[in-house]
Amino acid sequence: MPVIVDSSFIYALFNHGETGHLDAVSFALANADELLLPDVVLPEASYLFRRDFSIFRPQHCDFFELLPAA
Repeated sequence: MPVIVDSSFIYALFNHGETGHLDAVSFALANADELLLPDVVLPEASYLFRRDFSIFRPQHCDFFELLPAA
């Protein structure tokens, strides 16, 4: 039976420093079922990875600076 996963599972699976990392890895290794990742989870998971693992920081690029002056 397929299992639906959310962003916290995906984040914990790849983040060694996350509290639930070992639980997520254990579940992924022990579970033979198909893991389903809904597309609505992708923006949040992307945000978490970018926030914690990227050299890019939001304060380095202000959206409003990209808009032409009125």
